[in-house]
Amino acid sequence: MGKYFTLNDLIRFTHNETAEDENGEFHRLLSENGHFMKRYAGFSASRLILEGYQVSPPQRIIRNLMGYSRALVMVETRQTGNLPVILN
Repeated sequence: MGKYFTLNDLIRFTHNETAEDENGEFHRLLSENGHFMKRYAGFSASRLILEGYQVSPPQRIIRNLMGYSRALVMVETRQTGNLPVILN
């Protein structure tokens, strides 16, 4: 009896997250099943588009975080231990 693959399995294959023994079965499936081949082509195209995007925060957010980091001082007290204080 053959193995059944889901679209989730196909996404794993598209992202090279399948085991070597599965890869051969996927290649066979893609050559025999036009529906899966169309889905694979769509997933591959989407992956290429997403890989082209660089995700990073805007510079103003980085500046705000760095400013907060510079303003934060840890004060050690006998009563409370370490106390974070923000200096403005």
